[in-house]
Amino acid sequence: MCVADSFEPKAQLKVAISNDPLEGTITNTLAGFQTIGVPVTVYNDTQIINGELITDDITVLVISRKAVLSSVSAAWVSAVRAFVQNGGSILGEYD
Repeated sequence: MCVADSFEPKAQLKVAISNDPLEGTITNTLAGFQTIGVPVTVYNDTQIINGELITDDITVLVISRKAVLSSVSAAWVSAVRAFVQNGGSILGEYD
C-alpha cells in the first residue's frame, strides 16, 4: 500500500527462479534482482515437481527462459499449476 511516499507490501516477498539449465543467462538475471534488493532462490525441476515452492512459502516464481533449449515435463507444468492454485504468482521472463 502506498501512503505518503512509502510502500508497505501486503505480504513478504519470497522469490524463486526456474530457468533452462542449458541457457547461460542465469547469472545476469540473478544480478538484476540483487540490484533491486530482491533475494532469489534457484529451484531445479525436481524441487518444483516435489512441491518445494509451496512448502518453502515462495510467493513468486520467475520462469526465465525455461523452454529455450529444453522442453518442460508434464509433471513440472502440473507442479507450477499447483503453486498458482495455492496462491503463488508467476513472472515470465524472456528478452
